Amino acid sequence: MMVKIMEEMIDLQELFKIIKKRFVLIVILTIVGMTIGGVFTHFFMTSVYQASTQLLVGRSDSSNNITSAEISGNIQIINTFNDILVSSIILDQVIEELNLSTTVDELRNRMNVANRTNSQVITLTVQHEYPDLARDIANQTAEIFERDLPGLMNVDNVHVLAQAQTPRNPMTDNLRRNMVLGFLGGAVLGTFLAFSLELLDKSVKTEQEVEKLINLPNLGMIGFEKKNIARGSKESLVTAIDPKSPISEQYRTIRTNIQFSMVDKEFKTLALTSAAPGEGKSTTISNLAIALAYQGDRVLLIDADLRKPTLHQLMGISNQHGLTSLIAQTTTKNSAIVKVSKVINLYVMPSGPVPPNPSELLSSKMMKNLIVKLSQEYDWILFDTPPVLAVTDAQILGDVCDGVILVTKSHQTEKKELVKAKELMDKANTNLLGTIITGVDQKELGYGYYSYANEQ
Repeated sequence: MMVKIMEEMIDLQELFKIIKKRFVLIVILTIVGMTIGGVFTHFFMTSVYQASTQLLVGRSDSSNNITSAEISGNIQIINTFNDILVSSIILDQVIEELNLSTTVDELRNRMNVANRTNSQVITLTVQHEYPDLARDIANQTAEIFERDLPGLMNVDNVHVLAQAQTPRNPMTDNLRRNMVLGFLGGAVLGTFLAFSLELLDKSVKTEQEVEKLINLPNLGMIGFEKKNIARGSKESLVTAIDPKSPISEQYRTIRTNIQFSMVDKEFKTLALTSAAPGEGKSTTISNLAIALAYQGDRVLLIDADLRKPTLHQLMGISNQHGLTSLIAQTTTKNSAIVKVSKVINLYVMPSGPVPPNPSELLSSKMMKNLIVKLSQEYDWILFDTPPVLAVTDAQILGDVCDGVILVTKSHQTEKKELVKAKELMDKANTNLLGTIITGVDQKELGYGYYSYANEQ
């Protein structure tokens, strides 16, 4: 029962997140709806005015004492008077005397005749687009009825009790009503469109969504930088530039979670990959390497993306010698590995010259022997690998590494791509430790207003 309640709460939270995310769209469509309602009323709707007059109808009697039977008799013929009031005998004369360009039926449709129970008072109401004409039709009809009824029936006690006045305001406030309807319509449309866009968006967005899709724990989330930072720029190394920043703290959290996941296990080699390009794996692994080095571990960061290497740009080093030249035995280990001067304990091996056969080099015996030798010299060896769906390099390296982490980007990585990447890594018998989600809105991270001290 409690689990079901929690699931419903999470669903409600997701609904509110969608509304909050698309709030501007909803507000814009609501304003547009109100505007359309107002414009439509002003230019395409005609206001209708209503004027009313009252008549008293009854038999004449010189006696002041009127019996109940006589009153009842008068009331019985009220319905007849109502019919006569809107009959063609009366309305033809109204049309003629007011010079109206309408028919009897059209004029009758503008009228309403009513009287209260046990009352000899008839109320005639006329509706028209022109207030003066509504008044004139009501008064003219009452005048003709008062004049002609005695000649039609044995009635000579017909009086106009109240003449119709010119109505000042339309029957209904069409402008207000239509603007309210436009407001509601725009709000409903905006909400519907917001949820439709969310359903059409096939990318992963939340930690819970990623865990549910591929059944892997989330090791941490990285917020996006509000300022534009070019891909491969040194400014991406926030753990080195600003160790006390919230984002640096997020990388330290990931470092801690990785260490907890390898308790009582021999763990030295770690590969980071992603489903598709542009999901932040190179930036993530570089900052993670710096965070590991800051805690005193001897860390070697290797660029194993032999097709589109970027680590040499991030670290500001030459790519003339590196992993490929070391495997091919065209250079020495000292030439292939560069010590990062600004970060103690951090060493980088760039990819080296781009080879014609990257997959063969990574799966070679020389590569496996190299990993074994380097593992004896460093506490951590981190491999930046190509995207899983692009080539098989990540699967090859994942098979020989102690663990693999899948990097995914919020609102960019498609669900089907993430699932496919997980399936491919499972087929290669890799030890998937979990995921790191990048590009997360800082508001969703919930970190505190403090940072730990620089760990240099």
